[in-house]
Amino acid sequence: MRERPILISFRDALRGLGAVWRAERNFRIHTAAAYGVLWGAWLLGLSFLEWVALVLTIGLVLTMEVWNTVLEAVVDLSSPEWNDLARWTKDAAAGAVFLAAAGAIATGVLVFGPRLLVPGLIWRALLARGWLAGIAALPWFGLVATIFLPRKERPTVR
Repeated sequence: MRERPILISFRDALRGLGAVWRAERNFRIHTAAAYGVLWGAWLLGLSFLEWVALVLTIGLVLTMEVWNTVLEAVVDLSSPEWNDLARWTKDAAAGAVFLAAAGAIATGVLVFGPRLLVPGLIWRALLARGWLAGIAALPWFGLVATIFLPRKERPTVR
């Protein structure tokens, strides 16, 4: 069997992420939060290790959200009727996302907390970045707006 070209694999992966984006409001919420965190990290000039902590944490939360979506779809496919084990599985997967998000909040508090206690630091950072800070923040408003878009249903098997 011939291997698929790598670009086809990337296309399929991006199509899957797009499907999750359209179907899952929580994924859009996490993405908007991630953009806001990255904007704040850029604005405040965080250190390399702080960036590493934030990027890894964001990657974990978004990955957990995708896996939760996948697991819910597999459970729905394998158990179309209501089932205690299916409910337990979905709840456990949602709990994993919750733990990842709680860890992300803790990471954010540890990284940003000391800076937020410095009076006037955010205003000084905004003034230092000038108009670029406003331009960089604009996509966040678009991401937040997508949270309120109607959910596109996942495909169903008939």
